[in-house]
Amino acid sequence: QILSVYKQLNDQDPYWRLMRAELHFGLEFEMIQNPMDFLIRRTGRLYFDIGAVRSYMDRVIAECVHELGVDTVTADAWKEELVKQLEQHSSFTIEIA
Repeated sequence: QILSVYKQLNDQDPYWRLMRAELHFGLEFEMIQNPMDFLIRRTGRLYFDIGAVRSYMDRVIAECVHELGVDTVTADAWKEELVKQLEQHSSFTIEIA
């Protein structure tokens, strides 16, 4: 089903096109409620492809705004949360005793 949606999309960037197809599948069949649900819980991209989260989070947020019909206040809160998650998962220190 994801590949079927992929074929219907016209995005030039094949990675975004596939991510968008996955997102649409998740919105329809997995009850995705927000970008964090998609990027963290459903796909694990935050843990396994953090660069993609950095590169595509604005597009994911915009697509979720469009598909879920939320306001800009909600979209801004989503972005703030994703930036926070990115910081938490990419900045750390190792303490040597």
